[in-house]
Amino acid sequence: MPIHFLLHVPYLLPLLFIFISGRSDLSNCFRRHIRRKGDPSSAKFQEQWLESCDEAEKEVIYQSAYKAYVTINRTIPLILIVVMVANLILTPE
Repeated sequence: MPIHFLLHVPYLLPLLFIFISGRSDLSNCFRRHIRRKGDPSSAKFQEQWLESCDEAEKEVIYQSAYKAYVTINRTIPLILIVVMVANLILTPE
């Protein structure tokens, strides 16, 4: 077994844990809310999930998605400026 494979294990284990815990969280949600529909392994999971939500839940989802969109659009330019300035300062001539 090559050593390079073993070096990737510390990075892959947390991803595996996040994937498994996310699926278990969804299965717990399905048990508590019987009217929820959707298969997490399906390509159309988001559409199926939204179809099973009522209007108030959809409104909360849309508002939180818009807030995330606005936050990302404000944060990315700031990160870009910081990286560009750091590049100017830290790049040897």
